Amino acid sequence: MQLHHNNTYFEQKTFPITVICDGIYFQENIGSVFRLCDAFGVKKIILSGKNLVFSERKINKTSRSTHRHLPYEIILDKEDLIQY
Repeated sequence: MQLHHNNTYFEQKTFPITVICDGIYFQENIGSVFRLCDAFGVKKIILSGKNLVFSERKINKTSRSTHRHLPYEIILDKEDLIQY
């Protein structure tokens, strides 16, 4: 049986952790990062990199829709990322 967010009985916890992903450009890898961060209760994901392409359709295959409820931000400029 496939587990989903709706049929699990665990208390969901969020930890004050922000994951910064720089230079990940394969859509499948970005989707996997979303699933891992969701599983570990990460608060936010920041995606960065000059070759970053965010295709919701491709990411959805591996993220299993976690990208729709896990907060994320795309910061392409390195100086803005450092300031954040």
